[in-house]
Amino acid sequence: MTSNFHIFGNFKMHAAGRLLREYASLVGDTRLGLLVPHPYLSQAAHLFQDTHVVVGAQSVSGHAQGAHTGQVSVGMLQELGVGTVMIGHSEVRQQGGDFKAALALAQAAGLRVIYCIGEDISAYESGKRDDVLSAQLADLTTLDQVMVAYEPVWSIGTGVVASVDDINAAVSMIRQWLLENIPGNSGEATVLYGGSINENNCEAVADADINGFLMGGASLKPKVMLEVVKLCKQRSY
Repeated sequence: MTSNFHIFGNFKMHAAGRLLREYASLVGDTRLGLLVPHPYLSQAAHLFQDTHVVVGAQSVSGHAQGAHTGQVSVGMLQELGVGTVMIGHSEVRQQGGDFKAALALAQAAGLRVIYCIGEDISAYESGKRDDVLSAQLADLTTLDQVMVAYEPVWSIGTGVVASVDDINAAVSMIRQWLLENIPGNSGEATVLYGGSINENNCEAVADADINGFLMGGASLKPKVMLEVVKLCKQRSY
């Protein structure tokens, strides 16, 4: 476990109006981040403008603008006052996309990026985890304003949490790759872990060499999410 522990919740594709209002009524001075579906970004930005809650988008296009119906650009996020974006989540990777281009556009605009990487169960069981992670990390050219989120695909939404040893092995490989391949990297990269985190296991997982959590299902339960933040309060931010 390291200092400056960051906790983000990813609402995925769930209706979020009521959920955001519940968070707003409970959050107080709590520090956390919420990654909400695009239609709710304006509401979230308004609700949390005077709080310590960071509002972020779940994805962004690799195109700056143009005839790309249904996509959301960096410029659109900027107009909404959204300064954080998640790129490369495994569920988004399944749909395809130019994540290297999205990273470049987001970083050029000064957005904070949560860049997600992770191996599926076949890569994990066949010992090819590092190959998969290296290929995904290769889209990074700088760590400016970037947090890397390690989310083993086999753990997302399954209730199966990677062991501390597994997390540490993956995170050690990630940190070493970044140190060797990203110019100017001091070795102090921010690495989050995501995969079935909840109030019952968060303290044990926080003992891994990570800088925070990226939480999915638990973020749909504000009281659970805030309990996780409370349990990690001495570590957070």
